[in-house]
Amino acid sequence: MYSNEITTWVLIKEMLFGVACNFFFLLHHKQQAIILKRVFKNDLSLADFEKVIESMRYFRNRAAHNYSLLIIKNSDDEFLYDTVYKSLLRLKNQEPARRMKSNFKDIINKYLEEYPKEKNYLPSLDLLN
Repeated sequence: MYSNEITTWVLIKEMLFGVACNFFFLLHHKQQAIILKRVFKNDLSLADFEKVIESMRYFRNRAAHNYSLLIIKNSDDEFLYDTVYKSLLRLKNQEPARRMKSNFKDIINKYLEEYPKEKNYLPSLDLLN
């Protein structure tokens, strides 16, 4: 069908997030730069992209193992969900940011239904504004 060549989207369509990240970092720097230009609104250095991926991996791992996502901060003393959300806003495709914002509203509302007294202890949830 593809004349003995496989298109990139067929290769990566079913990749998990971690596998896709590892694949990206195995690419030549020129290909990495091309991908970053196509995916992000503004120029993003490889070093900045590594920081973005590090935050997203940490956030994903905490979520996968049922740890709190609301109160954890990163090394810059910023709430991790804010860091990840700001990173998603840098993407050309805004659907991931919209989904995160929507899902977080649901998560927080359900949490506060079960633990209403906790509202005073939750961080300022700028993401909801």
